Amino acid sequence: MEDGRALALVPDVIALIDARTGWAVPVEEVRYGLRVRLVTFPSAAVWYTEAGLRLAGPDAFGLTGLKREVAP
Repeated sequence: MEDGRALALVPDVIALIDARTGWAVPVEEVRYGLRVRLVTFPSAAVWYTEAGLRLAGPDAFGLTGLKREVAP
């Protein structure tokens, strides 16, 4: 979120990268003090269709009312 706008949101791919090594950081290894960079990538176009968003969009994860502000 930036200025109240969602810049990345499911079904985008959102990943944490270790700032020192460049390796992906699995969720179970996230901890206080870890230096990371956040990177996002658009998913395949099919996930942004009405059917795709029903399956893997914000509402499917209980994130009602959120909308991605930047086009994939």
